[in-house]
Amino acid sequence: MVFGNYYSIYHILSTKETLDDIKDWLIEMYTTIMDYLYDANHNKSYFERAINYIHENYKRDIDINSIAEHVGLSYSHLRKIFKDETGDNMVNYINNLRIEESKRILCQTDLTIREIALNLGYNNEQSFVRFFKKYEGISPGKFRMSPYAVGID
Repeated sequence: MVFGNYYSIYHILSTKETLDDIKDWLIEMYTTIMDYLYDANHNKSYFERAINYIHENYKRDIDINSIAEHVGLSYSHLRKIFKDETGDNMVNYINNLRIEESKRILCQTDLTIREIALNLGYNNEQSFVRFFKKYEGISPGKFRMSPYAVGID
């Protein structure tokens, strides 16, 4: 992964003529590995800060730009790091958090669908219902009345 699929250590080593050439090549190789590991750890730090921010703020109307600004990255770089780490995009991640929380609220409270939507950072009830149906296959109201709603903590 560090050097690419077609990188052949043995082939490159066979082209070195002196021990100094091998030493210089090894230093270059180790430097490349260390840079790769530093970048990976640095990206992990950005990812962890983004995840923490999302978990602390998903009940508000947050967007990817505000998350990127919080962690100090560009929108596109943060999107790439997030996708690399989770295999998903931030919008789906945030909506999954919101939908899971909404299922708990639907089962444990008598709040209206509108109140739940506004409490979870959706701008309006229609957006919430649309996303709920997309992720769960039924409306929040039908979910509340279904046997699936029993026992959710």
